[in-house]
Amino acid sequence: MEHVSDDVPADVRDVLRRVWESRRDNVLARVDVIDATIAAARVGALDDEQRAAGVREAHMLSGSAGTFGFGAATAMARELEHAFDVPGGPPSAALDHLGDVAGALRRELEGEPAGGAEGWG
Repeated sequence: MEHVSDDVPADVRDVLRRVWESRRDNVLARVDVIDATIAAARVGALDDEQRAAGVREAHMLSGSAGTFGFGAATAMARELEHAFDVPGGPPSAALDHLGDVAGALRRELEGEPAGGAEGWG
């Protein structure tokens, strides 16, 4: 995990910490949608609506996770977004790997933002 830069004023770090704390459950709900997308693909029930939901939620995570210092989560979410953003969804051979990526994404986002509580200053 990256640290929020020491160049960021303490009041801004405090705002980021409060925003993260208020949005954490919503962010993890986005991972739930990604998990559901992978689960649907595993049983051959991935329709365009579920696939699009997976793309959308992964895209939202890839665009926002870095704001809070979750650089690795940004990369993982981007990988999931690209994997889902193909007609018919990802190939079945990729699903175990994508499940691993989604699990790692969840673990990353369940951790402390910006490298730990000390990263917030």
